[in-house]
Formats: sequence, structure tokens, C-alpha cells
Amino acid sequence: NPQPTATTTLQAPTVWTLTILDDDTGVNYPPDVVDPGEGEIPVGATELVLTAAMFGIDDVDSPLSALKVTLVTLPTLGELRRSAKTTAVLGVGDSFTLAEADLGAIVYAFFGATSTSAEDLFTFTIEDEGGIPSAPISFTITVPAGTSVGDWARY
Repeated sequence: NPQPTATTTLQAPTVWTLTILDDDTGVNYPPDVVDPGEGEIPVGATELVLTAAMFGIDDVDSPLSALKVTLVTLPTLGELRRSAKTTAVLGVGDSFTLAEADLGAIVYAFFGATSTSAEDLFTFTIEDEGGIPSAPISFTITVPAGTSVGDWARY
């Protein structure tokens, strides 16, 4: 994304010309993926509270809290919920903001058993205030070996 620049031209020993180029042209730039999304369920736990930082997104013209995540595919070893211990399971096409994630409102819940480490993933798009969505982005969740939950975890 273009960044504002400044140039100077010396016209005489005591006269300066300063040109400031500001890229505030009203152009909206899409969000950037600076680090692919990832998280790891803590050892001994069965859930992972997602945070905005875990999504690895940056946007030069929208605050991160305003960015909207829309689910494209769902995890297969667990599910995404609006909050811990709730029946509000998220589906394909459902959206939430990174601000909601930072409030602890988005949780990945593992609902299986694994004797070895496993990975689950979902894909999402991210959209800024200007309405420009990204291409689908993968979010990988690592499930540590020995993680096990019964059917009670799936409400």
C-alpha cells in the first residue's frame, strides 16, 4: 500500500521547496495478512478464545476493531461459538468483528479426542469499513496430544 512521502528540493542556499504528497485520496485499501491466522489450545483445555491478534491482519485505513470476519469454511474437529459454553454455533457465512474477538466472544471448542497432536482449520474473509473483502484466509488451530472431551462438550 502506498505510504505518504515527503521530498525536498534545494533551490538556493537559503530557499527550500517542500513538497508533501499525502495519499489521502479517498482510496480504500483492502486489509493485509501480515501473519496467517493461528492459535493453540492450551494443554489441559478444550477451548481456545480467539483474539484479534491471532488473525494476523493489518489495515492502513480502518481500525482493526472494525474489521469484519466472515466464515467461508468451518473447522472439522471442533466448532466456533459466539462465546464459551453456549449453543450459539457459528456457521458458513456468519460474521463477527475483531473487536468481538478481543472481548473474548469468539471461541473454538474441540469436541473429539486425540492421542497425538492434531490441527484443525477454518477459512475466512476479512472486510474493512470500505467494504473490500480479502481472498479467503486459513486459520490453523493446534490441538495438543491427549486432548479429549466427551459428547457433553457439544451442546
